Amino acid sequence: MGYGWRRMGKLLGLAVMVLMVAACVREPDEKPEQPLQTGDALPEFSLEVDGQTVTRGSLLGKPSVVVFFRLSCPDCREELPHLQQLYEKYYPEGGGVADGQITLLTISYKDTPQEIAAYWSSNGLTLPYGVMTDKADYERFALTAVPTVHVSDRNGVIRHITRDNPIATFEELDGWVANLLKE
Repeated sequence: MGYGWRRMGKLLGLAVMVLMVAACVREPDEKPEQPLQTGDALPEFSLEVDGQTVTRGSLLGKPSVVVFFRLSCPDCREELPHLQQLYEKYYPEGGGVADGQITLLTISYKDTPQEIAAYWSSNGLTLPYGVMTDKADYERFALTAVPTVHVSDRNGVIRHITRDNPIATFEELDGWVANLLKE
């Protein structure tokens, strides 16, 4: 009987792991066109963040880091503190999405603003976030997994992309941004 319970526990643990990993990939009904690649321009989009509308055009003029996440994704929860460090470095006075030396935009498609605010509060996060409610805008990014990080130059051209695992470290993100700021 002890062996049966151990086996059941292992199977249950495996099932939980599979569900957690599945939370980080696309849903079956979400079929991307062609995922964005380095060298591509960021697509057109419109998003409300901190009471202001953010578009592709508002990202131009300084490097940007655009991140898609879901709170149900363990890799996303691991990536968020790295993004908070980036925010603290490049937004020394704090502020909204347009107030930094770079533009840092974290975007959720599936989480509600209330869920994100609660998570931010309980985890000491202060970086700006938005909830993409227009599925057409979301699909223009042709995501295959979350977290997905697009690091773009001041012209909106994607220079670095990370998808899911391995996640980008603060050191990687900071290095990419620092180099783009020198251009």
